[in-house]
Amino acid sequence: MFVGFLSGLIVMGALLSILLVLLGVMALRVFVRYILPILIILLIVRLIISGIVLLFNPHFWLFIAVVALVLWILGKIRN
Repeated sequence: MFVGFLSGLIVMGALLSILLVLLGVMALRVFVRYILPILIILLIVRLIISGIVLLFNPHFWLFIAVVALVLWILGKIRN
């Protein structure tokens, strides 16, 4: 919940920064220096958390089992 709120806040700041750049204020330096690294860090954290959550999803393990079974059957057929 907090990460979602923080992401929304950062995106709003990014949009405001881009709007200021379009209006002629030199806010691009602020965007590149402060907002962009925070967005990249949030993206990495989100990918790590979603990867961990994926390990607890039974549909993911069923998909892995089906792929392993198909590969095993194809290996048996070719040999």
